[in-house]
Amino acid sequence: MRLIRLTSLSDGMVLARDLRTGRPGEIPLLRAGVTLSGSYVSRLRRMGINTVWIDDDLSRGIEPLPPLDPEERSAAEAAVSESFDRTARTLSTGGTAMPQRDLEQLTDTVSRIAASLAKVPEAALALGDLASADAYTHRHSVQVAVIGMLIARRHWYRDGWRDWMERPRYDGIEARLTKLGIGLILHDIGKLAVPPAILNKPSRLTDEEFAQVQLHPEAGVDLLRASNPSPLVVATVRDHHERLDGSGYPAGRTLESIHEFARIAAIADVFDAVSSERPYKNAAPPHVAVNVIAEGVLGGSLDPRVASAFRRVCLPYPIGTDVVVDGECLGVVSAVELDEPWVPTVRRMNGGEIEELALDLRHLDVLRRKPGLPALEAA
Repeated sequence: MRLIRLTSLSDGMVLARDLRTGRPGEIPLLRAGVTLSGSYVSRLRRMGINTVWIDDDLSRGIEPLPPLDPEERSAAEAAVSESFDRTARTLSTGGTAMPQRDLEQLTDTVSRIAASLAKVPEAALALGDLASADAYTHRHSVQVAVIGMLIARRHWYRDGWRDWMERPRYDGIEARLTKLGIGLILHDIGKLAVPPAILNKPSRLTDEEFAQVQLHPEAGVDLLRASNPSPLVVATVRDHHERLDGSGYPAGRTLESIHEFARIAAIADVFDAVSSERPYKNAAPPHVAVNVIAEGVLGGSLDPRVASAFRRVCLPYPIGTDVVVDGECLGVVSAVELDEPWVPTVRRMNGGEIEELALDLRHLDVLRRKPGLPALEAA
């Protein structure tokens, strides 16, 4: 199977995975096995869905693996949606805090996610899904948790986590992953205090509107205070928009004053925001999002050690995605090596026959334009 944009869809292609709008609890919009027609494509475009998984001769035998089973993802998104809805109702009636039971429920959700992530081979991961822009909030929370926990698992088991004396430690990793996951899944809870008209505005925000958005990390901490979460959870929620060079918000923290949890959250959050459909923009392909992270590292705003693990988890050309360069589709990725993610094996048609070749796209990796970063070249 492969993931293609609707603009590349031809009549008669067959849907490879159930197509959900992203709203938890709803039956799929279309079931796997449906033959896609022009009328289906028009309807999907109107709903803000721009990519679908299809089965065809070119992609036969290609099996990208989602990090979460679809039913497990749906359950996680439903838990987040229900929790956020209850908290929003609490706010609308004069309350000021997330109910304790919701934090407990989301802790259980994160534990299940962590157990699932441990089972999936990294090189086969396909992080993309089919959510439309109006399903962004709860989908984004789960996706950032998935990406951030994958990054942390890779980073901590390889290099250890750092204690207060900056010593690498390898104990208690699973417990730390759960705490990180809770912070990640709640990182945007403070956006419940931001007017929806601002969050969903399809055009550029005014300075006053952006100032309101910048309050959401502190608003999130306020919402969680009564539930007495771990200080690590608080640091993740409060500082996921802080940057190492002081360019972030809300406090302009720098370097040592930003906990590693928040540094992981920053990278996971940026990657998913760039590669997701939003009311005001289309999703960028994975290689663009990977390069946005690289530019943040080169500019001194994102942590290079965390980015090193990120580059082993979020690949520029994941299995099952089309490789498009200068507007031309060069084929579909059938295999990729973690040591050289910018040299995917691509399957394409040549003279009516299917062929596979290693396609060298290293010139598109922005980190290769800046020498002196060996930790990012081979994580």
